[in-house]
Amino acid sequence: MVAVPQPVAPACWQKSSVSGASGCAEIGHVQDDVWVRHSKSPDGPVLTCSRARWAIFIAGICSDQFRSV
Repeated sequence: MVAVPQPVAPACWQKSSVSGASGCAEIGHVQDDVWVRHSKSPDGPVLTCSRARWAIFIAGICSDQFRSV
């Protein structure tokens, strides 16, 4: 993933429905990429990755691949 500046025309950002007052990550789809930003810093930098890599990341989360023992 690479940090990039905000797009000129912002993507439609989605935040988790379980996000609390402390904020959380938001995702937006820009062409063939997925953009991730912190909801409390909407004008800050974003991370971007391909949709294919995002799908691999989400599959890893769902399968507890990142759980530490």
